[in-house]
Amino acid sequence: MQYALLIVGRNEPYAALSPEQRKQMYADHAAFGEKHGSVLRGGAELAYSPVKTVRPDGDERTVTDGPFAETAEGIGGWYLVEADDIDTATEYAKQIPMLPADHIEVRKVVTDQDR
Repeated sequence: MQYALLIVGRNEPYAALSPEQRKQMYADHAAFGEKHGSVLRGGAELAYSPVKTVRPDGDERTVTDGPFAETAEGIGGWYLVEADDIDTATEYAKQIPMLPADHIEVRKVVTDQDR
């Protein structure tokens, strides 16, 4: 089974990192990738802005800025891992480098077998 590990946080703490701290964060992510390369199926860092959201509106689509007006958090990156169950995927998520205010969402990827 595959699980998406979504890194959720605010942009301000990342923007406040010194160049040395930022370099270390990238090195920590590279180390995570090397350690778990056998189960990683994908992943990427995501930009915090600009973000657009598209929602259905009858036969049309409405486009707004940002994911939600009431939240300052966003998905800063993600990993796709192969794991036997959500508990194993969660163990991988616990090892992802993140800042103190961040959190990781662990979500099962739906496959044809699940339908």
